[in-house]
Amino acid sequence: MKQRISDIILSEVKGGWGECPKEGDLLTPVIKTNNMTYEGLIDYSDLTMRHFEKSKLKKSFLMNGDLLIEKSGGTKYHSVGYINYFDGEDNKFVCNNFVLALRPDSTAVRPKYLFHQLKYKYESGQFSDCYNKTTGIQNLQVRTYLSKEIRIPTFDEQDEVVKCLDDITQMILKQRNLLGDLESLVKSRFIDMFKEWNLSFQKENWIKLSDLTNIYTGTTPKTEIEEYWNGLIPWVTPAELDKDSYLITDTERHITKKGQKSKSLTMMPIGTVLLSTRAPIGKVAICGVPMTCNQGFKNFECLEKLHPTYLFYLLKLNNDWLQTQGTGTTFKEISKSKAGNIRIPVPTMSDQKDFAQFYNLVDKSRFVVQKEIKDLQELLDSKMDEYFGGEE
Repeated sequence: MKQRISDIILSEVKGGWGECPKEGDLLTPVIKTNNMTYEGLIDYSDLTMRHFEKSKLKKSFLMNGDLLIEKSGGTKYHSVGYINYFDGEDNKFVCNNFVLALRPDSTAVRPKYLFHQLKYKYESGQFSDCYNKTTGIQNLQVRTYLSKEIRIPTFDEQDEVVKCLDDITQMILKQRNLLGDLESLVKSRFIDMFKEWNLSFQKENWIKLSDLTNIYTGTTPKTEIEEYWNGLIPWVTPAELDKDSYLITDTERHITKKGQKSKSLTMMPIGTVLLSTRAPIGKVAICGVPMTCNQGFKNFECLEKLHPTYLFYLLKLNNDWLQTQGTGTTFKEISKSKAGNIRIPVPTMSDQKDFAQFYNLVDKSRFVVQKEIKDLQELLDSKMDEYFGGEE
């Protein structure tokens, strides 16, 4: 049986922002769009506390099972309208004005089943006609959204779907938590081994990177000249790195020998530490094969006193500090000279190698966990297709 979303919603819970709290005010935690995730799970770790009049709170409090939908925002990569399931305590939290809270009619549909189906429809682009864009911000057309029809099976079928999807989701979360534990393990080991790891307190007896490394930059061969592209030489950009990057063994684009010569691009050796220094600053990885790069990097070939994995993790740990080092008006960038002037502590090579060996062991475990997450995500996607894919 198909029904409009509006027919199985008891109410829309209006969000608000309240007032800046004063001493002695009653505080209420507010869920904002940046507390919502594309995975559908709310992040309760960084909620804003605001003061609301008691008369307004009663109508604004969230209830367990409410569905939170981004109604204003969107990004280049994600349209407005992603959904989260509220599993928090009743009558304790509110959402802000950029969030639409829907309260399902539990006599007509299981809230969790409705969440899964709406999440699937959002991810498969079935709500793409439900938003417009003004002054750079996407806005959800709530009435159009609520007029959409969805299939509502029996409660037994809904319960079966919810159990299956929730079980897989919990397995994914367990593996992601394991990834976090592995990262914490590496960080603890690094700090235990190298006490002076915080670059924001640079000391005069530390050594400049320009004295410890050969520093390479890159650029982009002319894209309109075909013979410069689709060759065999890897050419990396900051967009290809993420927070989990370590060894880069291939790149999305490759250049030819002619392309390399046209810009005198340096072929960086294996072990060169990549550091993105513009758009954005602070992504770090290591060349797993010889490669070239675009203009978004300052890269370090370690000399005899420095191990690549030690430098890689030192820079990774100090990402926040690196962000402060960029200068410029159009966009922030760390210059080659400024990168070379960064001073770092240099432990014994024996200690650096010990840390590198430990990091590589953990990285192997991380690879296994990441593969498990990938496999589970593919299973979840296939189950979502099975349950909801025939309803467009």
